[in-house]
Amino acid sequence: MTVEQLDELVDRVARRVVELLDERDQAQLLDEVRHAETKPLVDAATIARILGISRATVYEHSGALGAVRLLEGSRPRLRFDVTKARAAWEVIEGSRSADRRSIVSQPQSLRIGPKRALRAVGGDAA
Repeated sequence: MTVEQLDELVDRVARRVVELLDERDQAQLLDEVRHAETKPLVDAATIARILGISRATVYEHSGALGAVRLLEGSRPRLRFDVTKARAAWEVIEGSRSADRRSIVSQPQSLRIGPKRALRAVGGDAA
């Protein structure tokens, strides 16, 4: 076997390994989603994986995602209904896209950054 043939074989094996790992990851996520949808409520980490966002983002939008507080106190445990959270996230993402489109459609002269905004209201931008 030549060096070129060996390199080609290694590349083929590597590509196949990546394909198999992707298939496994997709299957695991699908199983997790199916399992989560049969459960009444899931935790923040699970809903983050299902929505493809971070746990921090889940906590940031917990009210909009329909979080249910299980305990009282400064750090209550949050649980989410998968169907409701998924629908809420679609709405949030849709409004973000619309906001980005409206900003881009504004003339450049109307798009000002925080420093120019501070100057405009008499603040110190330095």
